[in-house]
Amino acid sequence: MKKSVCFTIFAMLLLFAFAAMTVSAEAAMRTMTGKVIGVDPGAKGISISSMAGGKEIVAGAIVDDSTQVTVKGKKAGLIDIKEGDTVTLVYTLEKDDLYAKKVMKK
Repeated sequence: MKKSVCFTIFAMLLLFAFAAMTVSAEAAMRTMTGKVIGVDPGAKGISISSMAGGKEIVAGAIVDDSTQVTVKGKKAGLIDIKEGDTVTLVYTLEKDDLYAKKVMKK
C-alpha cells in the first residue's frame, strides 16, 4: 500500500514538473513582424526592425538547423530572405540570446 501511494505521488510530481516545463517553454516564444535590416546566411543570423509605440525596435536572432524558413508558405532557406523583406520572426530567449524558431516571408 505504501509503495503504491509513493508511486502515485511520484508520478503526479513528474506530471506537474513536465507541465510546468511545457508552459514555460511556450511562454518564452515571442513573435515580431518587421523589415529585414540584415541577414547573414553564412553566420546564420537575421536582424529585423519594427515600429512600436513610435519607437524602432530591432531584434537580431541566431538561425540554426532547426529554424523553419518559409517563403509564401513553402520551405525555403535563409538565402531566400533579403534586406527590405517583411518577415514574421518567431523566436525564443535562451541565455541572453535570441534563437529563431521560424522565419516566415509572405
